[in-house]
Amino acid sequence: MTTILWIIGGLAVLFGVFALFSSDKSDPKERASEALGAAAGGAAMGVGCILQLIIPALMLLAGLWLLAKIFGN
Repeated sequence: MTTILWIIGGLAVLFGVFALFSSDKSDPKERASEALGAAAGGAAMGVGCILQLIIPALMLLAGLWLLAKIFGN
């Protein structure tokens, strides 16, 4: 669980820092808000990717459990 949180946080930091340094805004307040938005987007992307990995695995486990109940002992 901690590793997953580190990955999501790392993606958020990566996107936020990149947006902060590549921003064309001159006002620091606008640059910071743009970086914060990019960091939130990076975190959301990380969560979405992890969910896309977890949900099919859960469906596979449910299917295997169902087959074991029907045909197994």
